[in-house]
Amino acid sequence: MEIVDLDLTSERSVLDLAADIGAKVEVLINTADHVRPAQLFDASAANTVRDTMDHTVMGLMRLAQSFGPVMRARGADGVAAAAWVNILSVHALSSDPQFGVHSAAHAACLSLSQWLRTQLRPGGVRVINAFAGPLDTEWFQIVPPPKVAPKALADAIIDGLKRGLEDIYVGDVARDLHARLLDNPKAVEREAGQ
Repeated sequence: MEIVDLDLTSERSVLDLAADIGAKVEVLINTADHVRPAQLFDASAANTVRDTMDHTVMGLMRLAQSFGPVMRARGADGVAAAAWVNILSVHALSSDPQFGVHSAAHAACLSLSQWLRTQLRPGGVRVINAFAGPLDTEWFQIVPPPKVAPKALADAIIDGLKRGLEDIYVGDVARDLHARLLDNPKAVEREAGQ
């Protein structure tokens, strides 16, 4: 495993990295995120949304365009099966008003991830979405427990890869929200922000 520096807002940065290591990547884990508070009706909200979408959604798009074709070609050539993992907030499935911009960006990433899955499937590249509850990071300090520790997220991703899953739900919040959405999605929507 290698952690590399990357600026997802720079197409050049992503292209350069893909040129350097793209042919060697077996599992790409997309951790793109840009958590910033915003209120929908604030004058500055549009700027926050633009920045968040550029980092999170367009970051995923830049990764897909730079790494996807190489990973698909390797898989189609019979080289070790590759996987793409997107770490997404479970609030991609149902918005959290406290983190509305974050929820919207991750909802867009979910849709993009589903598109990516169709594009990578011919090369045997699996796309996994790891839906997590609030992570134990500085950006979610105001969120009460339970939170997802980085090790728990990593362990869940490894387990999902081994089991060949497409979607995994990490942490109590993610599993609870997923179950409630399966039961009554409109009730979950009405409860948001209460």
